[in-house]
Amino acid sequence: MTSSVPFVEQIAAVVDASLKTIGALTSTQEVAQATPSLVGKKSALSQLKSSMGSIADVEERKSAGQVLHAAQTSVDSALSAKRSECEAEEMAAQLLREHVDITFSLDLVSKLPKGQR
Repeated sequence: MTSSVPFVEQIAAVVDASLKTIGALTSTQEVAQATPSLVGKKSALSQLKSSMGSIADVEERKSAGQVLHAAQTSVDSALSAKRSECEAEEMAAQLLREHVDITFSLDLVSKLPKGQR
């Protein structure tokens, strides 16, 4: 993933793309499927981390490492927030589907035999 684009700019581009992808997810299943490609061992951020050794200047490498760590944290947080959002939406939908009316109608009471009222 190394190119003539400065390392920090590459990180920013990967984070922007990752956040757009996360924003488009609509279910916990989609979040689970997208997680490895966003933060897994073969993700773009992991590839950038692997290529950090090619940065010759120690201070630049240290700075890039800090930016990369912040980027990883940002993407992890966005994934976690999206997962929580999707779980809440799915739970709300399930509760609506499984709604049970437990109110008791007085009309029903009047129809019961006298010994069961």
